[in-house]
Amino acid sequence: MRKLLVLFSLLILLAGCDKPQVETDLLLVAYPNPATSQIAVYIKNDQRQACTIRIFDPNAKQISELKVEAGIPTDGIRFDLEGQDRGIYQVVVEIGGTTLVEKFYKV
Repeated sequence: MRKLLVLFSLLILLAGCDKPQVETDLLLVAYPNPATSQIAVYIKNDQRQACTIRIFDPNAKQISELKVEAGIPTDGIRFDLEGQDRGIYQVVVEIGGTTLVEKFYKV
C-alpha cells in the first residue's frame, strides 16, 4: 500500500510539471490567406540573418525563390501568383540552419 501511495504521489508531482517553453526569434506568416493574385511574406527575424524564401505550388514545384541578404528587413515581401493554379501552396524559408514552412491557399 505504501509503494502505491509513493507511486501515486510521484505521478501527481510529474503531472504538474509544465513543458519547457521554447523561445524563438523566428516566425513566418503568409497573407492574405487565401490569396488571389499575390502573397505577402512576413518573417520575424530579430537578428536580421540572411535567408532564402521559396514558394512551392500544389505539385511541389518551386515557382519562386528569393535570397535575402543579412540586415535587410523581411516584412511584407510580395510574390506574384498571377497565372498560377488554385490550390495549397507552401512558403519555405531557410534561415540560420532553421527551416520554416507556412501553407496558404490560392483561389
